[in-house]
Amino acid sequence: DIGRATGALRDVLAGLNFRNLDDEPAFRGRNTTTEFLAFVVHERIAAKIAAGELGPHARGLTSLRVTLHESHAAWAAYEGSLAD
Repeated sequence: DIGRATGALRDVLAGLNFRNLDDEPAFRGRNTTTEFLAFVVHERIAAKIAAGELGPHARGLTSLRVTLHESHAAWAAYEGSLAD
């Protein structure tokens, strides 16, 4: 469901947007690179899928890829399987 996926992504990004992520307790001691943030977004969306927030058909997904673009030339991605 595209609407649910869009809402889930909006929720995840709202927790990251316009913040100094190096000051966030959850990221203490971590280098908040674009690669790391792609992993964080993946894990948070995967948790929403597992919780059923993206609807019953999302349970059939086996993997998820998150790509973040810093600019037209700089980007990073994380792809991983989704837990059963």
